[in-house]
Amino acid sequence: MFVIFKKKDGVFYFNKIQFWNMPYKDIETFVKPVFEKTVFCIKTGSIVKEITPVKYLTNFPGSKFNGVCHVRPHDQKSIRNMKHGIKLPVKDLVSGLTQYTKYCFWLDKNYIEKIITK
Repeated sequence: MFVIFKKKDGVFYFNKIQFWNMPYKDIETFVKPVFEKTVFCIKTGSIVKEITPVKYLTNFPGSKFNGVCHVRPHDQKSIRNMKHGIKLPVKDLVSGLTQYTKYCFWLDKNYIEKIITK
């Protein structure tokens, strides 16, 4: 369910509610590969691609992966404190971490925009 607002004169107003189900083809073609790559990274200890002074760059599918969905941190603040992360089945090979912050699956904004503008 999407709750859609429109902006008029700098103020947001309720426009409509739109119910929606993702087509099976999109699930198989776009969502499944994101899920499978995410599981692969976790099971093989290959979550972290690179550690920079400000963040961990991951091998998780990002927003440019397929134009439909991607994986990103659940909470940006939790990246800084891995003590509250989820226990990993395998130690990460690059960072050596045995737990990692929560991540979520997200639909890409352009994909959502196409749905609600139909």
